[in-house]
Amino acid sequence: SVTSGFMDPVYFIIFGMNHTGIDLVPNGNYYANSPSFKEHSRVIVYATHSGKVTTYIDGYGADTAEVLAGDGKLKTVYKHMKQMFVSTGMVVQAGSPIGEMGRTGLATAEHVHYEIRLKSSNNWVAVNPLTYIH
Repeated sequence: SVTSGFMDPVYFIIFGMNHTGIDLVPNGNYYANSPSFKEHSRVIVYATHSGKVTTYIDGYGADTAEVLAGDGKLKTVYKHMKQMFVSTGMVVQAGSPIGEMGRTGLATAEHVHYEIRLKSSNNWVAVNPLTYIH
Protein backbone atom coordinates (compact mmCIF):
# COMPACT_ATOMS: atom_id res chain seq x y z
CA SER A 1 0.00 0.00 0.00
CA VAL A 2 1.18 3.54 -0.77
CA THR A 3 1.21 5.57 2.46
CA SER A 4 2.69 8.74 0.99
CA GLY A 5 2.51 9.55 -2.69
CA PHE A 6 4.77 11.29 -5.17
CA MET A 7 4.91 15.03 -4.43
CA ASP A 8 2.33 14.55 -1.65
CA PRO A 9 1.34 18.05 -0.40
CA VAL A 10 0.81 16.77 3.17
CA TYR A 11 4.40 15.49 3.21
CA PHE A 12 5.58 18.96 2.18
CA ILE A 13 3.57 20.58 4.97
CA ILE A 14 4.92 18.18 7.61
CA PHE A 15 8.58 17.94 6.51
CA GLY A 16 9.07 21.13 4.47
CA MET A 17 10.35 19.34 1.38
CA ASN A 18 9.03 17.61 -1.71
CA HIS A 19 8.38 13.87 -1.54
CA THR A 20 10.26 12.60 -4.60
CA GLY A 21 9.10 8.99 -4.38
CA ILE A 22 6.38 6.83 -2.88
CA ASP A 23 6.33 5.20 0.54
CA LEU A 24 5.28 1.56 0.52
CA VAL A 25 4.18 -0.76 3.32
CA PRO A 26 2.85 -4.28 2.92
CA ASN A 27 -0.85 -4.87 3.39
CA GLY A 28 -2.44 -7.79 5.25
CA ASN A 29 -2.60 -9.85 2.06
CA TYR A 30 1.20 -9.64 1.75
CA TYR A 31 1.76 -10.90 5.30
CA ALA A 32 -0.75 -13.72 4.79
CA ASN A 33 0.37 -14.87 1.36
CA SER A 34 3.94 -13.75 0.55
CA PRO A 35 6.29 -16.73 0.16
CA SER A 36 9.20 -14.39 0.95
CA PHE A 37 7.61 -13.23 4.23
CA LYS A 38 6.65 -16.78 5.18
CA GLU A 39 10.24 -17.93 4.58
CA HIS A 40 12.11 -15.01 6.19
CA SER A 41 9.58 -13.56 8.69
CA ARG A 42 10.62 -10.07 7.59
CA VAL A 43 9.86 -7.76 4.68
CA ILE A 44 12.50 -8.11 1.99
CA VAL A 45 12.79 -5.43 -0.71
CA TYR A 46 13.75 -6.64 -4.18
CA ALA A 47 15.35 -4.80 -7.11
CA THR A 48 12.84 -3.79 -9.76
CA HIS A 49 15.48 -3.78 -12.52
CA SER A 50 19.04 -4.94 -13.12
CA GLY A 51 22.01 -2.64 -12.62
CA LYS A 52 24.96 -1.47 -10.56
CA VAL A 53 24.45 -0.73 -6.87
CA THR A 54 25.55 2.25 -4.80
CA THR A 55 24.81 2.29 -1.08
CA TYR A 56 25.04 5.23 1.32
CA ILE A 57 23.42 6.92 4.27
CA ASP A 58 21.51 9.97 3.05
CA GLY A 59 21.61 13.41 4.66
CA TYR A 60 18.79 12.43 7.02
CA GLY A 61 20.34 9.14 8.18
CA ALA A 62 18.38 6.75 5.94
CA ASP A 63 20.24 3.65 4.78
CA THR A 64 19.87 3.91 1.02
CA ALA A 65 20.55 1.74 -2.03
CA GLU A 66 20.49 2.95 -5.61
CA VAL A 67 20.44 0.69 -8.66
CA LEU A 68 21.67 2.28 -11.89
CA ALA A 69 20.39 0.63 -15.07
CA GLY A 70 22.99 -0.51 -17.59
CA ASP A 71 22.14 2.27 -20.03
CA GLY A 72 22.87 4.90 -17.34
CA LYS A 73 19.54 6.66 -17.95
CA LEU A 74 17.42 5.30 -15.09
CA LYS A 75 18.02 4.56 -11.44
CA THR A 76 15.85 3.37 -8.61
CA VAL A 77 16.30 4.45 -5.01
CA TYR A 78 15.36 2.41 -1.92
CA LYS A 79 15.49 4.25 1.44
CA HIS A 80 15.06 3.45 5.16
CA MET A 81 16.52 -0.04 4.96
CA LYS A 82 16.97 -1.89 8.26
CA GLN A 83 19.58 -4.21 6.79
CA MET A 84 21.33 -4.08 3.41
CA PHE A 85 22.00 -7.23 1.42
CA VAL A 86 23.94 -5.32 -1.24
CA SER A 87 26.97 -3.03 -1.28
CA THR A 88 28.47 -0.43 -3.57
CA GLY A 89 29.82 -1.87 -6.81
CA MET A 90 27.66 -5.00 -6.84
CA VAL A 91 25.61 -5.75 -9.93
CA VAL A 92 22.11 -7.06 -9.25
CA GLN A 93 19.48 -8.62 -11.46
CA ALA A 94 15.81 -7.67 -11.38
CA GLY A 95 14.28 -9.58 -8.47
CA SER A 96 17.50 -9.69 -6.43
CA PRO A 97 17.09 -8.92 -2.72
CA ILE A 98 18.23 -5.39 -1.84
CA GLY A 99 17.61 -5.44 1.90
CA GLU A 100 15.09 -5.50 4.70
CA MET A 101 12.47 -2.78 5.00
CA GLY A 102 13.17 -0.53 7.96
CA ARG A 103 12.84 2.81 9.66
CA THR A 104 16.27 4.45 9.36
CA GLY A 105 16.58 8.19 8.90
CA LEU A 106 13.60 10.51 8.68
CA ALA A 107 10.91 7.84 8.92
CA THR A 108 7.86 7.82 11.17
CA ALA A 109 7.29 4.05 10.73
CA GLU A 110 8.79 1.07 8.91
CA HIS A 111 8.41 1.40 5.14
CA VAL A 112 10.42 1.59 1.96
CA HIS A 113 10.74 4.90 0.16
CA TYR A 114 10.93 4.01 -3.55
CA GLU A 115 12.02 6.46 -6.24
CA ILE A 116 12.61 6.35 -9.94
CA ARG A 117 14.98 8.96 -11.35
CA LEU A 118 15.65 9.60 -15.04
CA LYS A 119 18.78 11.20 -16.46
CA SER A 120 18.10 14.58 -18.05
CA SER A 121 21.25 16.29 -19.37
CA ASN A 122 23.52 16.14 -16.31
CA ASN A 123 20.71 15.99 -13.75
CA TRP A 124 18.60 13.24 -12.23
CA VAL A 125 14.88 14.00 -12.25
CA ALA A 126 12.48 12.13 -9.98
CA VAL A 127 9.37 10.82 -11.73
CA ASN A 128 6.21 9.28 -10.33
CA PRO A 129 6.95 5.56 -9.81
CA LEU A 130 3.27 4.71 -10.15
CA THR A 131 3.52 5.42 -13.88
CA TYR A 132 5.94 2.45 -14.04
CA ILE A 133 4.11 0.07 -11.67
CA HIS A 134 1.17 -1.87 -13.05
